Amino acid sequence: MKAFITAILLASTVAQAGELEISANESVWAIPTPAMSCLAAKNPDPVEDISSAHIRLGNVSFNWTDTDNDFVITSIKVKMVDNILSGGSYECTTSGAALEALSNELNWTTIPAGTTKETDCNLICGGISFVDNTPATVNGKIEVHGYKQNKSGEQTQAIYALPITVDNL
Repeated sequence: MKAFITAILLASTVAQAGELEISANESVWAIPTPAMSCLAAKNPDPVEDISSAHIRLGNVSFNWTDTDNDFVITSIKVKMVDNILSGGSYECTTSGAALEALSNELNWTTIPAGTTKETDCNLICGGISFVDNTPATVNGKIEVHGYKQNKSGEQTQAIYALPITVDNL
């Protein structure tokens, strides 16, 4: 298990998608144990709240290259579609308090024009299940949902994505 986690932390890359460059672990393993979310870790009595198996996408970095607009993250979704997944698909959404808990910085989800933000805590998604627990590799993506906001307050919805692969070994 320790080798899997070490490999996960080293497999980080950057992809540019429009004006948002997302950096995260894009090649991860399904880890067959429960985990603790960032939100749960900040509670006085923390408990593992993420069901097994889970994927650990590491700390995520967002480089907003647009110098005219701010970008506000409203959710981060992990999506995969493949017959080897139980039910044929998998989706994990991090939003609201769980999204805010990914960083110790207040209002970190608002990225001012031309700046970079990074989470202080690992993005973890649980409950991924493979048919008959078959060893397989599944392609998917991390989607960052939000909106661009100009100086006049006008908002334009936007979604940026980073491809990922998940291995069930």
